[in-house]
Amino acid sequence: MIKIKRLDIALTTLCNFTCKYCRGNPGERKKIPFEEVRIILENFSEYALEAIRLDGGEPFIYGNEIFSIIEYAARKGMTTGIFTNASLLDRQIVKRLQEYIGLQLFVTLHTINEKNEFEATLNGLYLLAEYKILPELIIVVSKKHIPTIRPIIHSLLIL
Repeated sequence: MIKIKRLDIALTTLCNFTCKYCRGNPGERKKIPFEEVRIILENFSEYALEAIRLDGGEPFIYGNEIFSIIEYAARKGMTTGIFTNASLLDRQIVKRLQEYIGLQLFVTLHTINEKNEFEATLNGLYLLAEYKILPELIIVVSKKHIPTIRPIIHSLLIL
């Protein structure tokens, strides 16, 4: 029998950031309805699926349904990872995230050139740190972003 270890699901194309390299789009409003995600997970569960990763666009734009997905996956014995820019995290969301054992967060840091976006991500990271949730950080580097790497690392050292 074929075993599929992980399934990546792009929940939505909508994003609140405007990263040039990303498939997210601030103007496009497409998302996979929860019922379709549930059917996908149901179909893949027969292949001993261990984990799902949710991305987009920005998964937290998906709204409270993201928690329905996490809970459904957990009932099927799957762990969940979420790729996020962390900018939409608030206390209510972070408190809910604390409830899920095995949940992984991957926070993407892009550039400090987009000042408001970078500060919004840092605020999300501060909130996660306050609640003792330690995400994996992903720094996207392109030739254009090389000058911003040191300031990004400096900003992270004060977390």
